Amino acid sequence: MKLFKKRKLTKEQKTKLDVMSKMFLMFSIGLLGGVVIIIGMFSEQFPFDVLEYIDNRISSSTYDAVLFSNYDDNITIEIANLCGRFTNADEQIECMQSQIKFFYNYTEEDNHTLNNPDKYYEEGGVCRDMVILQKSVLLKMGWDVHYRFPMPNHVSISAYRQVECIKDNRTFCHTYCDIDGLYADCH
Repeated sequence: MKLFKKRKLTKEQKTKLDVMSKMFLMFSIGLLGGVVIIIGMFSEQFPFDVLEYIDNRISSSTYDAVLFSNYDDNITIEIANLCGRFTNADEQIECMQSQIKFFYNYTEEDNHTLNNPDKYYEEGGVCRDMVILQKSVLLKMGWDVHYRFPMPNHVSISAYRQVECIKDNRTFCHTYCDIDGLYADCH
């Protein structure tokens, strides 16, 4: 028995929902900024790594909002279905990267918007647009994925997967990958 029926939203409802979510995001950022300013006023030396951590958490949440609002986009499903056929984790990563390489288009001009995977496929984008696509594909294939912020104004991802195998008397094997753009280092 279903408690709720899934219904399609009208264009007007989608617009209202989009505006409300942006207003909530702006309110949250403003509130967080106010807290940071107040803390900074009462401490002699506010730790900048805390500010960086807060900025990274806001970025991660924003990226995930774009990812999950378009989780069933065409390009994500297409790549996940193709690469998900591989059982070897390294092959899945290699397949995903090779598929993205076909349409990879790093745009030098950063317009400070986030492209969902289908829009990234059509128009290109910057590192944050690519990681949204990569995380979306990997989640569909059963990976755990987290954003990494190795330097200011750059984002990459780390992906982890546990698979059943018999190796060294263990029943599970683990694959961990650092993925930065079209480069992946898995072990």
